[in-house]
Amino acid sequence: MAKRGPSVVEDQGPDVSPCGYCKSDAPTSVSHGLWAHVLTVHDFQDLLNRGWRRSGMFLYKPQMETTCCPSYTIRLDVQSFNASKEQRRVLRRFQRYLDGTYNVPLTVGQLHGDINGDVERLFGLESQDAHSSISRAPEKIDKALNNGEGFDTREATKCKDRGNFTEIDDVASDISSAIEEAIKSCTTSSELPVGMEVPKIVVQRLWPSMKRRLKDLPGDLEYTSNVSFGIAARLEHMHVHKKLKNGATECSQQLDLHRESMQVPSAVVVAELLSSKMQNAEGLHGLKVEACKGHLNFLLVKRSFDEVENHSEVFSRPNTTGVESENHGRTKFGGGTCLSTTKTSQLSGVIAGPVPQKHKLEIRMRRSAFDPEEFYLYKRYQTAIHNDNPEDIKESSYRRFLVDSPLIFLAPSFKDATSPCGFGSFHQQYLVDGRLIAVGVVDVLPSCLSSMYFFWDPDFAFLSLGKYSALREIMWVQEARKQCPTLEYYYLGYYIHSCPKMWYKAAYAPSELLCPLRYQWVPFDISHPLLDKQPLVCLSDHLGEKTELDISADLKSMQRDSSCQVDIGWPNSELEPSFLFQVMEVASNSKESQDVSNILLKLRGRYLKFKDLKALEIAPQEHMDALVHHLYKYLQVVGPDLAGRMAYVLC
Repeated sequence: MAKRGPSVVEDQGPDVSPCGYCKSDAPTSVSHGLWAHVLTVHDFQDLLNRGWRRSGMFLYKPQMETTCCPSYTIRLDVQSFNASKEQRRVLRRFQRYLDGTYNVPLTVGQLHGDINGDVERLFGLESQDAHSSISRAPEKIDKALNNGEGFDTREATKCKDRGNFTEIDDVASDISSAIEEAIKSCTTSSELPVGMEVPKIVVQRLWPSMKRRLKDLPGDLEYTSNVSFGIAARLEHMHVHKKLKNGATECSQQLDLHRESMQVPSAVVVAELLSSKMQNAEGLHGLKVEACKGHLNFLLVKRSFDEVENHSEVFSRPNTTGVESENHGRTKFGGGTCLSTTKTSQLSGVIAGPVPQKHKLEIRMRRSAFDPEEFYLYKRYQTAIHNDNPEDIKESSYRRFLVDSPLIFLAPSFKDATSPCGFGSFHQQYLVDGRLIAVGVVDVLPSCLSSMYFFWDPDFAFLSLGKYSALREIMWVQEARKQCPTLEYYYLGYYIHSCPKMWYKAAYAPSELLCPLRYQWVPFDISHPLLDKQPLVCLSDHLGEKTELDISADLKSMQRDSSCQVDIGWPNSELEPSFLFQVMEVASNSKESQDVSNILLKLRGRYLKFKDLKALEIAPQEHMDALVHHLYKYLQVVGPDLAGRMAYVLC
């Protein structure tokens, strides 16, 4: 491998800003920043292992002892990965879509030609009265709803006034509010008609006794709502009832015309639409929403994997078509799986039977570069999912955020054991029938694939593309490891225990968290109960205390019940004293952490150690003292090894 120059970084010092996780308006988020001019993949791998992340050319590391929401780097050993039932369900759903056996929502069906001559099948109207088909719900859940009381937001105020508004009602009320917001969003975007009368929203909690009766329901289902059936019924009749005076025949004709012009969606389609709108909704108390047979189901977020079944039936069939990888010919990492029958077969196992695919999936790993099609998809995603103003989404900011990278690309080489696409920054494109539906922004490094960002087509929300892409990225590492044995891990960014939106990352198990003090990796099942007690912990101190912490076997499920609360603040709004003492002890015991003499500097194009600069005596002593102060802080955040390899820019 050709010799390359060192990484070159410019210290930006501490940065303070409002926090996007705890929604603090005050500047409570504290991190240290570096601007990377160039960066070797080996240096960035070591930075990741010290808690750093990348956004474009900017590198940042939370100052754990002062920031409001401590962020722990989380990773997964891909060889030990076991897919949960929910993750296998996501994979099978995508497979059914490729096979053409999954009833897709109207917007996607129109784009792929599924709707022509098949509208009645998709909307469940075949040889049935429209009203009866929309009103009919799955028997088991309907029976449970009829036996339960449900929760109506219009009764919430009365309950509060009577003083008996319980915590459970608060959760149901927040879910109802989220459903209302989703309906408003649909009417605003013309996905549902403006002026439609919103039916009564009933949210039913499924108590344990009810779950025992309904054995087919998932164990983590907590709440459900059948509001989609009411919406679908109103859509059927909102125009028809005005024509009743003209007689039944004309009314029937109007209904037929309405179907042809509006293609009235069924409760199933309405539920899928509302579910997609609620994926990033606030106030769901850590619950995730899924659409099932016209119902909106709200499930507890799993914290780790269920036991894996003995059989493997979770991924698409191998695709014999290679996928082009930019500058590197063709690889086999594209449209299908090609893993051997080892542990990795839990992801690459194929569904039995040579079923022809109706849709073609293609996955391309391309070096990071601006692509107008990707930018258009990014704008759609940010607008629909994050409610950004389209005028505020600029190409320049997109380039800075997701295209620009300081990583020095290393071309693939069997001699030097690189990955099949090399090392560097890449965009993993997902195409269905030639149409770009999702993009994963990743860094491929000597030991891992690091996931940076993922954006997708809102029309395909029903496929849970975020979960699907994570599983594909895990599978990619498993396969690439055959050529590059050092590739062992999948990095998911930061895990923030006080932020429920981050809990999903622990579902890719068995995962590990990085100790913020000694930079050792600690299993999540050890870290989790510690973080329940306080947000900042020296995790490595507890590596041998699994038994003492009374971590029971059922921690593998990591499901929080309604009585489990997470303390998201410091005791008495002060920093945990024990952690401060440990920080000072580690710093005082390490001579390397205080010795700045071997820090590599870049001065006017010349590389030299600080001790050599000091010997030149080219600057006043007060300037040298100030430089020593800055270099000491830099040394603390990058460590002595990286400080001796990466060039610190002076001017």
